[in-house]
Amino acid sequence: MVDFEADKGGSLEKLCAEIDTCLNGPIQMSSSHLDYLRDEPSHDPDSSLGPCTGLKVKGIGKKSKDRWIAPPVGTLKLNVDGALFFDQQRAGVGALLRDEKGDVLLTACKKEMTVNNLLEIELLAILRGLQLCLHKGIPKLEIETDSLIMANTIPSKEAYSRSMIGNMIKGIQDLMKLFHQCSIQHVGSISNAGAQKLAKYAWHIDDISVWECSFPESIEFVIWVEKYCL
Repeated sequence: MVDFEADKGGSLEKLCAEIDTCLNGPIQMSSSHLDYLRDEPSHDPDSSLGPCTGLKVKGIGKKSKDRWIAPPVGTLKLNVDGALFFDQQRAGVGALLRDEKGDVLLTACKKEMTVNNLLEIELLAILRGLQLCLHKGIPKLEIETDSLIMANTIPSKEAYSRSMIGNMIKGIQDLMKLFHQCSIQHVGSISNAGAQKLAKYAWHIDDISVWECSFPESIEFVIWVEKYCL
């Protein structure tokens, strides 16, 4: 299933607006929360109280259309994304696996050394995510990416060249066949915020970091919002 309306290009202001709509209540964000979303260090003396300090929610009502949506019962959802680090001449990939309750089962980020274009890094993010999930006995898996090109290309039965991109597409298709049921769909950047932050977090590591049933602090606020918007 592919969402042709959603696309990349979400901004901080749009993210805050979506959170506000999602929770259907007044949200007050201190400077620490805005820094948190920008991946910048906070100078708020109250920031030690955690990422939810200053967040006031009076009630959860109607839900935003552009948000993370939980998978059906019995299916797990894998969000993936990639990021290019031009200053390091490296790239990073992020993967986030959750269940129908929004509970995190696995998070991972990895630095890649030989990727130099956006298509390759988006494909590599999907490939790494599948590799991490393969041996966990997952019968049904939904993959979400904010790359519309890849979401349309991977399910295609068209034959591809033996270039790096062609080989990566073929590898992803082969891995997807190893699951009882596996699909891929396109989502907007806001719906993929957790994976985006994990991909950017790879800038700080040398190789790979994996968290089982946990996640790094850099995505804590995103996880909280998406889980309680269900």
